[in-house]
Amino acid sequence: MASSLQKLFGIAGRVAVVTGGGRGLGLHIAKTLVENGATVYISSRSAETCKRAAERLSEAGPGVCRALPEDLSSEDGCKRLAAQFAEVESSGKLDILVNNSGVAWGAPFDEFPEKQWDKVMGLNVKTPFLMIRALRPMLERAAAKGSPSRVINIGSVTGVCHASQQSAVEQSVGCKSARAVVRAREADLLLPGCATVDFMPAHCGLRVHDFARTHGARHRSR
Repeated sequence: MASSLQKLFGIAGRVAVVTGGGRGLGLHIAKTLVENGATVYISSRSAETCKRAAERLSEAGPGVCRALPEDLSSEDGCKRLAAQFAEVESSGKLDILVNNSGVAWGAPFDEFPEKQWDKVMGLNVKTPFLMIRALRPMLERAAAKGSPSRVINIGSVTGVCHASQQSAVEQSVGCKSARAVVRAREADLLLPGCATVDFMPAHCGLRVHDFARTHGARHRSR
């Protein structure tokens, strides 16, 4: 039974990229992938943190973890990460992209700084789009009939668990609207042969799932 399940759900030999993988949730995601035999590339702004995490995960195995430190807050940074990946990954394929990098900033509606708004929207919304676009050739190369490549976007409960109820509503609405934009573009970007997966709280579910289905993209929600 175990071997059957492993054959059905196993990821041994798959290649993954996890942004924000040097600590926190991203590190746990990378750890789980490595524990199940995947080759995982993690990225983080801190080169030291990223390399240290990759070494620990590789030592534990049985998969392999490699560090690709990079600041992904700009398009240039996303392109550099994609170029690094293409250079070191001999297969030229990417089975799984986990967009986990993110940032939060809390402030009352009338006092929310424009600079911080740009920072939050840039890393949480723009960066996933740019990462998908930069790594699209590798994702498409890995996609096969019955085994699509995957893009997993990690959302945050910040929008519903903020200290201020008003701020929670504001952030939740912003989160939904921004995610809808990215999801809509993914439907275009990932055709053919790729599937998108969205990890978000149920109360932050997106109607854009219907958009993806309507436009032919495969989408799974968990």
